Amino acid sequence: MKICKECKTQRELNEFYPHPQMADGHLNICKECKKSYARSKWTPKENAFTDRKRERGELNKVGKGRCVECKEIKGIIEFNKDNRERAKYGITEKCKQCRYNEIKSHGVRQRTRKQSEKTRARDMVNNRLRRGKMQKGECSYPNGACGGGIQAHHWDYSKALEVVWFCRKHHQLANNVQKVGNAHGVVFTT
Repeated sequence: MKICKECKTQRELNEFYPHPQMADGHLNICKECKKSYARSKWTPKENAFTDRKRERGELNKVGKGRCVECKEIKGIIEFNKDNRERAKYGITEKCKQCRYNEIKSHGVRQRTRKQSEKTRARDMVNNRLRRGKMQKGECSYPNGACGGGIQAHHWDYSKALEVVWFCRKHHQLANNVQKVGNAHGVVFTT
């Protein structure tokens, strides 16, 4: 027998929830009082995400959508298509104009000259390898125990097809040597 701290009635131990930190191994509040306390604390909250999702579904049925950025209701034609599984309604959450402004402000589409040169050089080598116009060679590192996985290394990205072949381990080493050399004004060539 135990007295409930909330309703002050004496009850059997099985009418209290177990609790390992209490002296007798049971909570000080009976199950009924605990349930009523939990019910009093619970209130249904408005879920903005669910409301927005519901609204998007209703707008989509009539060929419209609301942009989450500018909050305007626009025709579906003003949104990009989004065929990913999570895009339930087949359109992006942001309208084309807001997405364009976001990309423009963050510079997502703008690559530096060095990055585009690097990508172009890698693509040229990969395309030649795929078409069979270029073959991978052996690791060019002298007297080294190679780790396998031959990769192309560019000392100069402007000379896209002038590559040196290294295994993964020695390619990383060559990149590190090149970074240190570039920092000190040393130019490497093939």
